[in-house]
Amino acid sequence: INQIGRIERAEINTTLKTIFKIAKALDIEISVFFSDNQ
Repeated sequence: INQIGRIERAEINTTLKTIFKIAKALDIEISVFFSDNQ
């Protein structure tokens, strides 16, 4: 969870592999992270 916070605050860059893992854990489509809808 700490790493997710750091990603949200743009303190670190992440890989697509990590984004896929987060999406899978949250049971959401990866496209949610790249959507303009908030």
